[in-house]
Amino acid sequence: MAVLHRRERGAGNALKQRPRAHWLAATLLVILSVAAGLAVCEAVLRLAHPRYAHIAGTRPPQPVPAAPLRHDYWTWEGSWRRPDTHEQHLLMYSNLGGRQHRDFSDRDLREGVNVAFFGDSFTENRYIAAPYSFTEVLDYLLNARALRAAGTLHRINVLNFGFTNTGPGYQHAMYLDFPHKAALRHVFYVHHRNDFANIRGTGLWAIDAGGDLLVRGTPPPAHRPAWRRLLSNLHLTYLLIDAYQRLAETDTADEFRRASRALRAGVLRWRAEVEANGGAFHVVLLPRPGTARQFAEVDWPASLDVMDLGACFRDVIPGFAWEDYRFRSDGHWNEAGNMVAAHCLYRFLEGK
Repeated sequence: MAVLHRRERGAGNALKQRPRAHWLAATLLVILSVAAGLAVCEAVLRLAHPRYAHIAGTRPPQPVPAAPLRHDYWTWEGSWRRPDTHEQHLLMYSNLGGRQHRDFSDRDLREGVNVAFFGDSFTENRYIAAPYSFTEVLDYLLNARALRAAGTLHRINVLNFGFTNTGPGYQHAMYLDFPHKAALRHVFYVHHRNDFANIRGTGLWAIDAGGDLLVRGTPPPAHRPAWRRLLSNLHLTYLLIDAYQRLAETDTADEFRRASRALRAGVLRWRAEVEANGGAFHVVLLPRPGTARQFAEVDWPASLDVMDLGACFRDVIPGFAWEDYRFRSDGHWNEAGNMVAAHCLYRFLEGK
């Protein structure tokens, strides 16, 4: 009888283990199927539609301490590839953490005329070599003019504080954290149409129940974990990011209204802070379709200094078409677009 009971218990345990084994096998099969499907999608993207070849596998900027100056400065290092041709270039950053080819000492900032640009990827310009960025060309043009002007003693420093995938809330925080902000003679906020979606998504600028602006700071830069570096090699990653950004830009009327209120309050506070430090605040609208129209839907005061690069492009280039000044495989402006932007901004600043 004892032997029979042991046999029955053994058979019961085997029956219990069998469903568990089937469940493990089914789970493994699902995982392998999903992995195989993703591998096929990745291969198709790479071979049939390689629009992300200039991004996948690049070495995005990593924060490193800027030794020449104090510990509260960070700079960056990395590499990128030019869209269309996939030529690789270094991401050159100054000791202030901005995307440019020269460093700035405390004396440079104290004695020079400082012009600062805050914006997203169109301002940072990872997609081209640093000397072709509009901020670098503008720096050269303004200093060449200063050398021709009799009696000019001050160097002009055009500072690029643009950073990819950031919005006005983050850019405003960068301004507030900059120790030499009182030395900035001109501050430019470069507006992109996706700034509305960024405000809604990050909450760095928000309107509280009383109608006042809430300004939240940003954490210090951190190195990317290994899993993010792995995902940055996949074309599928950037396809999903593109899809998410397209959905994020599709705001309802109520969402757009809330983001507009936060944008208006944030920009006007930023302007007041710059003017309190003795500087001039300007808004630059990128020459992308719909940017100026969307920005104009906000109830801005007439005193806000706004420069529409799209209008300047059309003035400088008869029959201007944005497609001629952007990369074929990417929506960012190319070297030609940066040259025209530098020319327009030079015209704007020449009399100032």
